[in-house]
Amino acid sequence: MRRSGLLLAVAILLFASQALAQKVYRWVDRQGQVHFSDVPADDAPATEVPCAPAPTSRQVDEARQRAERERHAVAAAAAARAQRDAARWPGKASGVPAEPLLENATSQYMRTLGTGVTCDERQSSRLLHTFVLQLWVHPDVPVGAYLEAEFENQLDGRKPLRAGAELRAPGFPEVKAQEVSLVSPPFDTVRCRNYEVVVRLYRDRTARELLGTHRQQIRSRVDSALWKAYGENAIERMLEQGHLCP
Repeated sequence: MRRSGLLLAVAILLFASQALAQKVYRWVDRQGQVHFSDVPADDAPATEVPCAPAPTSRQVDEARQRAERERHAVAAAAAARAQRDAARWPGKASGVPAEPLLENATSQYMRTLGTGVTCDERQSSRLLHTFVLQLWVHPDVPVGAYLEAEFENQLDGRKPLRAGAELRAPGFPEVKAQEVSLVSPPFDTVRCRNYEVVVRLYRDRTARELLGTHRQQIRSRVDSALWKAYGENAIERMLEQGHLCP
């Protein structure tokens, strides 16, 4: 995050040096949406936003140098961490084979950002898992649209594990969340294989108007039977192999 912040600071300084003393105006339209532009609106009162003075060439050079130092520091830290991991987990360093993750699917209104299977061992009575699906939703989808996911059920294929999310984000005027995580209800049995999830996108929570459907495979690298068998050594085996499958 620090590296990204420094690079962003350099970009801002460079842009500001080119923009000089350009004015910025803030105005609100009839729908209550706030706008910022370099030209005031003709049909709405606008206020000038105070802008910081353009940076000097020395400040720009200093920002570049800080970003470069930070880049080298991050690379050195990553190399040191890799050496420590190789010394601690020889199996991981030798490249114990594991199937690659599945490709992220794209549909008309949705794109998969990531998938996963979690494992919660805090329960004393049983080991619990959940499926996780992270999605990006197209800007054309209206505010208040509803996502309904059906995750494959290992124990009963006729009863999928359901999860839902409404595309709303806090703020005024009302805005839409474009990235959302869908998490299945917990379950206690999972195998090393692919599981299917189907996501239906509705215009609103009433689920009367279907806008689109999205399908994704989630690869489980965890076998709950092995996890239980390994007991206290399960975490160590997972780190060593990158997975916990036969």
